[in-house]
Amino acid sequence: RSVENLDARKEAMTLEDLLTMRSGFECANEPVEVTLYQMQESPDWVQFALDLPMAEDPGTRFVYCSCNSHLLSGIIRETTGMSERDYANETLFEPLGIRNVSWPSDPQGNNHGWGDLRLAPPDIAKLGYLYLKGGVWDGEQVVPAEWVAASTQKHVSLEENDGYGYQWWISGGILGIYEARGRGGQR
Repeated sequence: RSVENLDARKEAMTLEDLLTMRSGFECANEPVEVTLYQMQESPDWVQFALDLPMAEDPGTRFVYCSCNSHLLSGIIRETTGMSERDYANETLFEPLGIRNVSWPSDPQGNNHGWGDLRLAPPDIAKLGYLYLKGGVWDGEQVVPAEWVAASTQKHVSLEENDGYGYQWWISGGILGIYEARGRGGQR
């Protein structure tokens, strides 16, 4: 793929920068995620994210940008040859017995990396329980324990002891509190 606005900063970006919302992309999100809406209006959402101009060095500042998460969905597709949903079906949902999944995708078939995953409440609870048990489900290691620990650590400090891990919000100064927060106050 050719990428617009390619410079040394963009080339230095890592997966961790995307996971922790410190990509350095120019991303307008106040009072609403304008950049997300612009991406959704584009014909190729992953290309839109790749082409975003850089505002600063990656890894330096937290700016919540759903384009980061959608780019991660595209990376999963590129590296596995499967959509994020197909990959999750095989490696996560099937082992947990989750069968009723709704997850929209972009025009190229990449699932909305930033969210819009719809599961029944008991299935959401299964994901929470899986993480509480260090990635083990029914005696099987479904998600590596190292990933569970790393993803739920505070990698970015925000105001009032809050932080951000790998796509998880870390709450307060209390060790072990992490949340999947969504639009409209969903938790």
